[in-house]
Amino acid sequence: MLNVDKLIEAVESYKKFVYLNQGQRQKLLDSLVSVRKELCSTQEMEHIYIKLQKFFQSLGTTEQQKLRIWVQKVVTYGLESVFEDKFYFTISEPEIKANEVSLDFAVVEVDRENNKTIECDPYDEMGGGVADVLSFLLQFLLVFLLRDRVQPIIFLDEAFKHLSTQYAINMAKLLSELCAKTGMQIVLVTHSNVYIDFADTLYYVSKDGFVTTVERVR
Repeated sequence: MLNVDKLIEAVESYKKFVYLNQGQRQKLLDSLVSVRKELCSTQEMEHIYIKLQKFFQSLGTTEQQKLRIWVQKVVTYGLESVFEDKFYFTISEPEIKANEVSLDFAVVEVDRENNKTIECDPYDEMGGGVADVLSFLLQFLLVFLLRDRVQPIIFLDEAFKHLSTQYAINMAKLLSELCAKTGMQIVLVTHSNVYIDFADTLYYVSKDGFVTTVERVR
């Protein structure tokens, strides 16, 4: 299960680091604002990767290294929570290619039965469920860092539709716990009763011809 207290501690530790460097802080916030505008309208992992690379590019070398380690740690927490210690997340050392920062992202699958690990590209080589969860976790981190400046809300439209029912309840618990511990709001459009059962507020939306009805259930 995800240790949310450790997640928050890691986030706050990184924020303290940012606050110590006032020259980089404003640059960091401006970059995050730009990234958030793009991320709130999509769950495409490839799109998120591009934005993360641009974000890394706005930082100095030391800041890049600290952020890389922090993101790896927090995303791994989330993957372990949902998939029960079957995966962890890695980011390669930042490299400069054509005057731009280049990063490689990977999810590592842990095969405990054969005592080995398999590094995969989550966008091309793994099931959609892993990609869905990873996309959410990366988006969550970026928006959470901005919570003192903008209203921390994430909109998700059938975001976990590829996730196996085997792991859906873990995902629902993670969403609920993150909201409770961090103050984030997650607006999820879904047909799954698993997520409905864990929601604090529930609306039922129906459409009859050209008429759309929204009813608050709880």
